Amino acid sequence: MPYPRLTLCRNHLSRALFAAAAALIVCLLCGSGLEAGTLRDSINGLCGPYCNLLLECDGVEESDTVSAWRRPFGDLGGAVTTFTSDAIHIYTSPFRLNRTRALWVGGIIATTCIIYIYDEEIYDWFQRNKNEDFYEWFNDIGESIEAVGHMGKTNRYYFGALVLGYVLKIEPLTTISAQILESHFIGGGIKNLLNVLVGRHRPYEGLGSDAYDFNDGTSFPSGHASNIFQVANILSHHFRHWPFRVLFFSLATSICLQRVASSEHWPSDVLIAAVFGYAVSREVLRLHEERRISLGPAVPGGGGVGIAVHFKF
Repeated sequence: MPYPRLTLCRNHLSRALFAAAAALIVCLLCGSGLEAGTLRDSINGLCGPYCNLLLECDGVEESDTVSAWRRPFGDLGGAVTTFTSDAIHIYTSPFRLNRTRALWVGGIIATTCIIYIYDEEIYDWFQRNKNEDFYEWFNDIGESIEAVGHMGKTNRYYFGALVLGYVLKIEPLTTISAQILESHFIGGGIKNLLNVLVGRHRPYEGLGSDAYDFNDGTSFPSGHASNIFQVANILSHHFRHWPFRVLFFSLATSICLQRVASSEHWPSDVLIAAVFGYAVSREVLRLHEERRISLGPAVPGGGGVGIAVHFKF
């Protein structure tokens, strides 16, 4: 049994870590939208043929270099380099905040702090109303698809889809699976680290919302909320019609509500994780689009100078 004073100091430290972690996540959200730094560009330049496989829009026939893109070992090396580049860019994004994004950081941190203060009251409201017709129906949907937010249960299927799409040359299947896996691994690294450092206990343990123990509690942040918002955002990027977007984010929200109703997480755990998951996936998508399309000078055969648009498939 720890001494009361030691427990009090540890709880204050854990609260400070909670606040710092929330600020870090928001900084990742707001800083990641800026232009990629020279460090990312330098690493990205190491991927050799993979990053230089460009098909010019003037109808150049597929060359031996493009065919080499299909070689598994070359593609695997390029994928590792791309992942490393993207991870470093996202992890260092808080250092690239400008004034406007700093204001967004302050607003989101303030909102998170308010919800944190009233975590128990909001949690109790969910528990009291979870048997109401609409909420029960919405919660049942989240319960039925809850496994989609669990990396340990879904990553094997994403890997399978990635391999299948690669072998059969189904570009959308390959791209979507790769982007989800990349987002999961980048976001999962931060999530696991924060679980250890913050050590917030889950509601079902009955210790209250202020219960923290280093490397013991795993409530903050919610892995399910982060993962499912990554999936929803990536699918919405590829299926751009608004009914699909409404569907994807509604299903993601149902899982987030289920995590609170099932006493697995406090409301603030779910909110900050959902924002974080959206931020990571948004930046992964932006970096992939940046590599896929590029502009460069072109010299036509008849003379003169123009601009060539390059696409990577």
